[in-house]
Amino acid sequence: MKRLLFILVIINQWHLLQAQVFIREGMLTFERRIQVHRLIDEAFEGMEGLKKQVPQFVTEQCRLAFSQNKTLFQPVNTDALADILNSFSVRGIVYTDQQAARYICQKEVLGKTYLVQDSLPSIEWKLTSDTRTIAGFECRKAVGKILDSLVVIAFYTTEIISGGGPESFAGLPGMILGLAIPSLHTTWYATGLQPLAPDYPVIRPPAKGQPINRTGLHQLLQEVNNSNPSRKYYNQLYAWLALI
Repeated sequence: MKRLLFILVIINQWHLLQAQVFIREGMLTFERRIQVHRLIDEAFEGMEGLKKQVPQFVTEQCRLAFSQNKTLFQPVNTDALADILNSFSVRGIVYTDQQAARYICQKEVLGKTYLVQDSLPSIEWKLTSDTRTIAGFECRKAVGKILDSLVVIAFYTTEIISGGGPESFAGLPGMILGLAIPSLHTTWYATGLQPLAPDYPVIRPPAKGQPINRTGLHQLLQEVNNSNPSRKYYNQLYAWLALI
């Protein structure tokens, strides 16, 4: 009798696994939200007047196309606020290849286009038991640490078979649908999922821009920082900005 019950349990679990649908490709929409006033307070000195000219929050719509182990993340609405976002170097088109553990990011820095090519950022993830529903998916919380001290909070779902996420974030056992970086006062949250259109092109990396690696971009951002005495960015933040 015990043996029969054991066999029935195994059969039931097998049917549950068969019934579970794992998503391998699609198009996720994300909302990226930046607390601009907080960034200004921490990045500049004597810039109270600037806060009166810009909104407290900037919200931007982005898309993440994914197929198997490749992703392409990019903003979809550009307006006058793009200059604000560019000034903090957080906008760009990011391609990742999970299998090769590489990423290529097209960034604008001081009006010049760069093509950052490097290995995926190394993030020390710690999984937790906390959960949250995002865009209809049950997600599990993970807390990551990068550059020894900068904290990243992520929510991922195992229903989407991809270790990727917004920007160049990766390394979790599922797709990242929610992300927060307290030091950058920035969040990314998925708002929906659609199938890839039949005529959607093959996911390819951006190709325009002067090649540079992550270290080179970090040095470039530091030079920008040092050339402007009103700025008070610290080195760790610039190193972080070079990663996304």
